[in-house]
Amino acid sequence: MSSPPSIFIVGYGPGIAGAVASLFATKGFSLGLISRNPIAPSIPGAKIAIESADGLKPAEVVAALDALKAKLGAPEVVVYNVAGLAFGMGEMMSLKLETLAQHFTIGPVGGLAVAQWSAKHLLGDKKTVRIHVATVTVCGFVDGDDPKYQKERIAPVYLKLYEQGVEGEAEIIY
Repeated sequence: MSSPPSIFIVGYGPGIAGAVASLFATKGFSLGLISRNPIAPSIPGAKIAIESADGLKPAEVVAALDALKAKLGAPEVVVYNVAGLAFGMGEMMSLKLETLAQHFTIGPVGGLAVAQWSAKHLLGDKKTVRIHVATVTVCGFVDGDDPKYQKERIAPVYLKLYEQGVEGEAEIIY
């Protein structure tokens, strides 16, 4: 009997990532979660492994991915959901270089580290793996007053991208 597929979510929390985890769990996926504050969710019947890592430290994130792989096997899906919203951007002339550097570490640098790890580890020991890389940009405040931006309405976008396979959309503006 083969083990269930797994999804690894970097930047797990109660927002979009939590809704994505819950949705994929209903489809039979094991959950590998990475969070600064690793508190495992209560999802009945789901196999869950959780690791701690800070998105400002890509090497920590990669080590956490390795730990999840040791527990759950190679993932079928990897979601990078790390954000630095607490930094704020502000006006250009008052923006501190350290703040911008943090945004770059969380965004392109961390994203690249996870993409490189994923390219090596997705789907186990297959000799050739084609990977579907996509972005989801949410143009609103999640779980605010607009029902369109409720996390449970956004999560199916991630499932749709997974179901599209390697020829799927590269970018979804939500």
